[in-house]
Amino acid sequence: TKETKLIDFNQCQQSSIENFIVNGNFPYESLEKFLVCFPKLCSLSINRLVRLNYLTEKDFNPIELKNLKSISFELHSIYFELLKALFKNFFKYIEILTISIYNDNGSNFFDGEQWEDLISTSIPKLRIFDFQHHYSGPMDHFLYACHSGDFRSEF
Repeated sequence: TKETKLIDFNQCQQSSIENFIVNGNFPYESLEKFLVCFPKLCSLSINRLVRLNYLTEKDFNPIELKNLKSISFELHSIYFELLKALFKNFFKYIEILTISIYNDNGSNFFDGEQWEDLISTSIPKLRIFDFQHHYSGPMDHFLYACHSGDFRSEF
């Protein structure tokens, strides 16, 4: 497989594209500059959002994306706090959210109270929330079963 690298959007001009699907690795650290290039997005799907830099936290500048209503992410090595930063800075108008988590980072996503707080404060227009967790081995299945009971918020 090819190594994922930062994508340079510095020369990108704003586009009128409304629906965008990334069918491959996309670096978390490049998302802000990508969104600046596509201010009219209505729907965004990234089938493998990955974090490249584990040593430093990325600070984002907020972007108003009022047309963006639907997001689908498959997360790899992205933890809840990192995802939370994305919603606070870019995705407060979304109505449909699909998130797929893989066994390498899923356990910190099972706290229903943190989701309730995120949704009520950062994405209050959310109508549909599709959360999927995928695991690959017997131990991952066991851990999933243990943690899934933590997701019992009534919001």
